[in-house]
Order: sequence, then structure tokens, then C-alpha cells
Amino acid sequence: MNSHSRKKLLIISNLYPSNWLPNKATFSTQQFSNIARYMDVSLLVPISWLSWVKLKNKEQALQYPGGVENLRYCWYFYTPKILRSTYSLFMVFSLFLNSFFWIRNQKADVILASWAYPDGVASAILAKLLGKPFFIQVLGSDINKYADKGWREKQIVWACNKANGVFSVSQALKNKLIEIGVQPEKIHVAYNGVDHKRFTINTLVRKENSLLYVGNLVHDKGIMELIDAFIILSQSNDLLRLVVAGDGKMMSEIVDKLREHNIINKTELLGSVSHSDIPMLMQQATTLILPSYAEGLPNVVVEAMSCGTPVVATNVGGIPEAVNENTGILVDPRDVPQLTKAISSVLIKEWSAEEVRSQAKKFSWDTYANVTVKEMIKASTDNQLKKNST
Repeated sequence: MNSHSRKKLLIISNLYPSNWLPNKATFSTQQFSNIARYMDVSLLVPISWLSWVKLKNKEQALQYPGGVENLRYCWYFYTPKILRSTYSLFMVFSLFLNSFFWIRNQKADVILASWAYPDGVASAILAKLLGKPFFIQVLGSDINKYADKGWREKQIVWACNKANGVFSVSQALKNKLIEIGVQPEKIHVAYNGVDHKRFTINTLVRKENSLLYVGNLVHDKGIMELIDAFIILSQSNDLLRLVVAGDGKMMSEIVDKLREHNIINKTELLGSVSHSDIPMLMQQATTLILPSYAEGLPNVVVEAMSCGTPVVATNVGGIPEAVNENTGILVDPRDVPQLTKAISSVLIKEWSAEEVRSQAKKFSWDTYANVTVKEMIKASTDNQLKKNST
């Protein structure tokens, strides 16, 4: 992947932060920035038209410092809550309507969709119309949510099998794709990386009896099971504290339950937190807790491990590919007694921060870029050779 082999890549993904939502999918900035070390990247970010019309100063709201420089935000139309199996067609129509000339001017050699539906399916149609090779990156929630045996699943399988390749963030997710009908030879496991310089050990700030949750406050993240476990543990451990870094629709329910049990004073509800502040929170915590019902392989787990912080997480998706007996404890989802016992165990065990961190070192952005970029450059080169021969 030297300088003379640089190709032009168009990425289409709804997962990218802005000044309006600065903490949305910050892992995407890391993914795309690392790809941009080897390819000339243009990024198109479709935004719900319902959100778009609410933005009064779009030029100011739809910017993001750092990351990809050649960046365009655009609206995409769809019918809320109905006709969901047609959202991919709505997206293709919207992108052609508001961004066709911009897309054409990028002169991309290859297209990457980072999210299976509707982005991946829409990109498959777009790539066909433009005569470009394309790839789909699946992240976990997109497959777990939309692989529902309905039309959306059929569209995802169709798009993945039409793609030149599919990048999966874990082996478990690859297995799920194969299970729903994606050709195994299409799928490449590309683990997300970690910035090990930022996410590092700092023993001077570590606190005892400090639990940390980082993520959206939604039902499927198991946040209420964590609150229930915290309530139980607080009865026998008055020093126990819970730090919640994240926001979401369940915030009010969480506050009400903490107040009901008179332990809100033991909890820090930080709301949405900048990614730059996450390393310190992880370095301070005794353990990170992630009781999700389904995952790909969440960055937050590996980032905590890179800080030498053991984790308690559910045995779902690709999490077991990162967490072992030397780095944390795995539990079943939706099981409050098991979660409570695991948190109690992780608090009393003596962990080697260096050993926890060593497991995280295999998750590298260099490795991620080598897997993804290698395949995309090969596909674009083969496509050009094919055109030249005809």
C-alpha cells in the first residue's frame, strides 16, 4: 500500500459525527481517518430529512473538526414508521436528487458503505449504476436489528453477495452473515482498532468500588439490568459508585429508579460525553460494565482493556473474542443475579492491568486498515484492468 497505488474511495454512511451530534459514532472517524492514510477518501453522510428540516444553520451544524476532509452531509427522505423495507430505494432516490453531481465529481474508484441497511443496499444499487466495485462494512447492530427474516434481510443478503467484499467487525458477526445466506468467501473479519496511546494505563487515578457504563441509554444495552444489579450491591457496599457516560430515552426511567431506592447520590449521570474524555473515565474505573443483549464487537470493551481496566460484559456477538478470564467476566444477557455476582467478583479480584492491556494490543488500526484497504485497492485495480481490456 505505497503512495503510487492510492485510489479514490467514496464512503457512504449515516454513522458520522457533526457539530450537531459531536459524540455520534466517533469510532467512524477513527476508521475512516485510518483508511485515508492509504486512499483519497470522500465521505457522504445521509441524514434523516426529519432531522435535516430542524437544523436552522445547517452549514454550522453539519461540520465536524478532524476526520475526513472531503465531507458532505445530505438529507434522505423516507416514510416514518411505514414501508421500512423500501428505505434503501428512498435513499438511492434521495442521493441522486441532492448529491448526484457531487458523487460524480469525486471520480471514485471504489465505494464503501459502512452500515448494512439502508446504506449498504443503496450503495449496491448506486455502484451498479456507476459501474464501480463496492464493499459493505457491517458493525453488529445493523445485522442484529435487520436480519429479521423479512424483506430487509433479503435485501442485505442480496447486497452483500453482490459486493466485492464484506468487512465484519468480528468472527461471530461473520458467522451470522453466513447463517442468513451471505457467501463465506465474501466476508473478511476486520477488527476495529484502538488508539493505544490515548487509551493507556494510569494507576494514579484508579478508584476503588467504581463501576463505569459507557453507551447509549437504550433497552437493548441492558442498562436497566445494570441499575438493578447496582441497587442490590449498594445494600452491602456503601462505598460503591456508578458512573454512567451516555444519554438516551431511558434517562428519566433510570433517574426515577435511583431516586426510588435512594441511591442517586451514589451515581454520576454524565450524559453524552466527548470521546476525548472517555480514556480518563476508563482509567479511573475499577471495572467497565456492558450488559448488552446483542453486539458486534464494541470498541468500548477493548478501549477499557487498553486502559488496564477489567470488564464485565455479556457473552454475545464478538465480545468473547476480546474478553477472557484474564481480562474480565462474561455473563448471560438479561440475567440480573448473574450480573450482580460477576460485578461483585470483579471488584474483589486482583487484576493485572498490564495483562488486561496486553489482550487489547491485538486490536490495531493498522491491522484494520491493512485488511480493508488491501481488498478495496485490489478490487479497484481489477475493475480498471477489466475496463482497459474491453
